[in-house]
Amino acid sequence: MNEEEFGQVMTIVSAYLFDTSNDIVRNRLSRTCGRRPTPFGDIGKVVFLQHMKKKEKLVVDGYLRLCTIPIPKRVVIPRSDEWWVNVLENFTDEDWLKHFRMRRQTFEHLCETLTRLIQRQNNPFGRNLPVDKCVAIALSRLATGENLRALSKLFGVARSTACKNVNSVCNGIVNMLREEYIIWPEGDRLVETIRGFREKYGLVQCAGAVDASHVPIAMPYDHPDDYENQNGWHSIVLQAVADDKLRFTNVDVGWPGNIKKDEVLKNSKLYQKGTNEELFPKVNL
Repeated sequence: MNEEEFGQVMTIVSAYLFDTSNDIVRNRLSRTCGRRPTPFGDIGKVVFLQHMKKKEKLVVDGYLRLCTIPIPKRVVIPRSDEWWVNVLENFTDEDWLKHFRMRRQTFEHLCETLTRLIQRQNNPFGRNLPVDKCVAIALSRLATGENLRALSKLFGVARSTACKNVNSVCNGIVNMLREEYIIWPEGDRLVETIRGFREKYGLVQCAGAVDASHVPIAMPYDHPDDYENQNGWHSIVLQAVADDKLRFTNVDVGWPGNIKKDEVLKNSKLYQKGTNEELFPKVNL
């Protein structure tokens, strides 16, 4: 019996054991075993096996024995989150800034904002992770570039759990907070921004500073040459605009690394709005 026939027999036997009155199953079984359709009805497993050839009988016997094998219990690996407990109890504001790039007050505000999103996060063993730990895992990854193996040891979680938390928290920040914090200046805020650039930096009629940077990535499988920048490593281009208070007001990210910065700017919505004179409304300073 080849692999295809074995798969067919397993599928049919499984269905038969749960529903012996199914005519379609009986017909498929008879065709697979090389017999004409036989009205088995509800005669049970023993009579059913008597109608099987010797080889098929061995297959079914093996299948039934396999069904009786106890499923091994999942082994829970003991993990320690002593480091995270120490952070909550002993870290000063300077320590928070050094490791998470934000003060504890800002961290707690972020946790409160993302609570609804993160509370449904479960690790593979079904225990709910605290919201602050989920956010801290993501911030540690973003602030220090720490690998997932090290993060799992620091916070006492599995690597897969750390990976899921980083992705979920990042998606939550983008979806829930981007429109609130990355805002293009208009009205009074635009006037304040122009005045700020003039007073702080001596720049007249300036409402933002724009630049682009390369974000390192692993070599992609599709079109890797498109992502190799002039420095010889793979990246995507991040273009951002900041106001006089160093707050982002526009972000455009995702261009392949071999694209020049001026080309990224010319192909951005920011440039298109400027060309169409839609970037800034007329204001009186």
